[in-house]
Amino acid sequence: MGVNLAVRDMRSSDPYVVVKMGKQKLKTRVVKRNVNPEWDERLTLSVAVQIFRSWFVFDDKMGDAEFEIGSFIKALKMRLEGLADGTIIARVQPSRGNCLAEESCIIWSKGKLVQNMVLRLRNVECGEIELQLQWIDSMMGLLRIHIQRGVNLAVRDMRSSDPYVVIKMGKQKVKTRVVKKNVNPEWNEDLTLLVADPNLPIRLCVYDRDTFSFDDKMGDAEFEVATFIKVLKMRLEGLPDGTIITKVQPNRQNCLAEESYIVWSKGKLVQNMVLRLRNVECGEVELQLQWIDHLLGLLRVRVQKGVNLAIRDVTARTSDPYVVIKMGKQKLKTRVVKNSTNPEWNEDLTLSIADPTLPVNIHVYDKDTFTLDDKMGDAEFEIGPFLEALRVRVQGVPSGTVLSRVQPSRQNCLAEESCIIYTDGQVVQNMCIRLRNVERGELELQLQWIDIPGSRGL
Repeated sequence: MGVNLAVRDMRSSDPYVVVKMGKQKLKTRVVKRNVNPEWDERLTLSVAVQIFRSWFVFDDKMGDAEFEIGSFIKALKMRLEGLADGTIIARVQPSRGNCLAEESCIIWSKGKLVQNMVLRLRNVECGEIELQLQWIDSMMGLLRIHIQRGVNLAVRDMRSSDPYVVIKMGKQKVKTRVVKKNVNPEWNEDLTLLVADPNLPIRLCVYDRDTFSFDDKMGDAEFEVATFIKVLKMRLEGLPDGTIITKVQPNRQNCLAEESYIVWSKGKLVQNMVLRLRNVECGEVELQLQWIDHLLGLLRVRVQKGVNLAIRDVTARTSDPYVVIKMGKQKLKTRVVKNSTNPEWNEDLTLSIADPTLPVNIHVYDKDTFTLDDKMGDAEFEIGPFLEALRVRVQGVPSGTVLSRVQPSRQNCLAEESCIIYTDGQVVQNMCIRLRNVERGELELQLQWIDIPGSRGL
């Protein structure tokens, strides 16, 4: 909750909270006309907090604060068990180095550690925020959502629609292809999400693709995966095919059109769902959830910069480039850098690796407003040599040690020798990629591996 927040309208405010940690950014809903708002919303770990007043021009700042999670993490590492409810593990005192308004207690509550805080907002005349930290012991891994079909979707063109599905979870966003002229489309397409917090809802939105205007909304729905994850943790084995493990009933809190079954199928757990779309006159979407247990880990591709890229805006003698990375059905992209043929993105794109033999494809485009984006070249590379170096499990070597070298050849798109090195306790591979099917241009990248709990690993 917020306490005695600043007034930004005539006699009140419409506050919401933004929580940031590194590149992560989450926010609460807006509470209308209240300087003592109660949000009771869960947002994931943060370092900086900012409060804004919602308005139709620019939102006014209502103060900010920072806090550290070091003391909380230190208490977590103690691996405490069986304590009496309410036991105080540690106390953090207010000081000039933090924004605490009063003593913050780390306590044992209902079998978990939590830290309660009251933060005094800075850069504003008044206001405090009360919050609580809690660690999520989650099963981190990949959730495959098989989008099967839409049933009786809304008409958005003359007599039909061109529907596609967008799935969101936190900051992740994936989508299906467009099915032309069909209100009963069959996608049969797999979309993959990285699940770090099983309590986050997954939002499904259906749109009608338009060429010369904004895509029309065709309804939305939300569903939870907490029950599915809970059953996964039971580690079931050897059940007869088709065994029903549990059922989820439709109710006012979910968008189920009918009973949803979690079943044992072909040696795996799956959950079948039919979702009734909201905010639309008609329509349902059928899908299936499945956990990916053959995941090796994550590959972080840092797209550093482009060098001497092609000019696609002839009048301005420049381009507005962005990078798209594909691996199998995964597709990620960087932001657009305006008016530059030597753009610096320094942006991390993360791919889930289940099949290390698949190549990573790179495409560079010039962003256009009123026409299709222009191609600015493409390339591909293999991650096999990088994974081989990772399997060596190097330890105790000096930072900067070169573990392996990959030479440019006709079979790859390397512009120069690529070094796999050990630096700051991590194995990374630096690459300079020469773009194909274009008059000129190179990209500089860096690969880094992320091990995640529950994966097969290398």
